[in-house]
Amino acid sequence: MFLSKIEIFNYQSHKQTVFNFDKGFNLVHGETDHGKSILIKVINWVVTLSPRGFDFACDLVENPVVKIILTFTAEEQVIKIIRTKDKKTNAYRIEYIKNSVIVKSENFDAIKTSVPQPVIDILCMSDLNIRKQADGYFLLWDSPGQINEYINSVTIGEADAIVKKITSWVRKNKETIEYKQTDLEKKRLLLDKRCYKEINQFEILFEKHDTILEEYDTLKENLNKVTSVLDFCSKYKENIKKLNMILNSINIEELDKHVVLDKSYIELEKEIRYVSFELESIQYLKKKQSELETVLKLIDLSVLSTYEVLSSSVLEMEQELNFIVTVVKQLSNYEKQLKDLGLILVETEKSFQEHYVDWNTCLECGNEITEDQKQQILINKG
Repeated sequence: MFLSKIEIFNYQSHKQTVFNFDKGFNLVHGETDHGKSILIKVINWVVTLSPRGFDFACDLVENPVVKIILTFTAEEQVIKIIRTKDKKTNAYRIEYIKNSVIVKSENFDAIKTSVPQPVIDILCMSDLNIRKQADGYFLLWDSPGQINEYINSVTIGEADAIVKKITSWVRKNKETIEYKQTDLEKKRLLLDKRCYKEINQFEILFEKHDTILEEYDTLKENLNKVTSVLDFCSKYKENIKKLNMILNSINIEELDKHVVLDKSYIELEKEIRYVSFELESIQYLKKKQSELETVLKLIDLSVLSTYEVLSSSVLEMEQELNFIVTVVKQLSNYEKQLKDLGLILVETEKSFQEHYVDWNTCLECGNEITEDQKQQILINKG
């Protein structure tokens, strides 16, 4: 991405001026007082909000609106940074253009001396990148204090920004971890309460289960007894049929002779009544057995659902613990990166100090500096 165009509206003597640039090296030349330095001024005005006020507005226009448009061109995208100011407004606008169509735009207010961060990210410039017409050679004519200030603003300033971002990230993650730990503790307490209740319910259910099993076993025994009684009754029914056949074949006169048979018949009737009573008992026992089987199914379902709830709660706690372990690992990695950055800053400062002591080469053009030129620079600097 490179600066391909500068458009100036109502800035000093320029009502409307457009400068087009090519990729690579560009040269602007012309006579004195024809507006060459205006390029540096408008770029500085966009980058640093300086100068402030409104004295630079064009006097040739009534109620002028000062507008500077910096156009940056990449392979498939064009970005325009527009700075606008009049007596009431002071704003920035970013336009993202693709195939001559604005696909996105953002508006920002210029507050005091603060340039919006998205504008800074696109420009990648500061006041260090701009040398005015009357300024001396960069670093060469500056005092050691000014040079250290430049280096600090480039290196330590960036490091401070990174440290601030990392510190902010660490603080936010610490707050998140503390919140998660508090939430986990609450969930643990709630889970303990629920587990305690569920365990008590389990104990009650198991006691009921044991009682029901005992009743079920008793019912089975009674059912076996009733079955044996039914077998006995079926035999008696056969005997009764035989007796009836005998009674039908016996004459009335012979009945007196068979008093014993009457007694036997009465006894059989008693047995039949007993068998009827036992049959009613069997029906009651079968009904009771069906009810007990239904209760057992409900108990099994309750036990299964409670086990699923406990499994889900344990899984959530494991996921929370895994998240905390991951965050702790990331914090350790950032701490190591900060230490490496500190070592790089120390090496950079030592290298620059060694280079500054041996200044036999011009920092701007790369040519060697003769002894006469060194003496002349020291005289000018003094």
